Amino acid sequence: MNKKNLYYIIGGIVLVVLISFVVLLQNQQPSKLLTAPTGPTGKTETPGKTLQEIDQATMQEAMSKQDVSLCENMQIEANKEACKINVIVTEASFKKDSSVCDQIQNEISRSGCKDNVIIIKARDNKNPALCQNLVDKTRIQQCQTLAAPQ
Repeated sequence: MNKKNLYYIIGGIVLVVLISFVVLLQNQQPSKLLTAPTGPTGKTETPGKTLQEIDQATMQEAMSKQDVSLCENMQIEANKEACKINVIVTEASFKKDSSVCDQIQNEISRSGCKDNVIIIKARDNKNPALCQNLVDKTRIQQCQTLAAPQ
């Protein structure tokens, strides 16, 4: 895999993470974005970091290790499901195996995960015809551009 392809994969993963956090932030009540909890000494355990920042770091670690169990360490309960979805999408993308996506309960997220795998396979195999299998038809042109032989 060359650097250009790796950048596309990383960019796609970052995009999924950013979208997840935007959705989560829109659903959060302001009181949920407090600073980190204090320890037994009364000092914050991670000074200067919000719960959202702590969760973002946790999600990045879970994705890099492809370990869904790390999502249980999320500080904000609502972020746990987004973390799990992102880890599964990352794992499916790296393995190029859409069956990994079947672990996702949400149908829209599951089909988005499977579409990502199709795009990666089409790009890696330089086979734009695979793009016709996408559920999200609005991504076909982008997929074909990435998959076009150069």
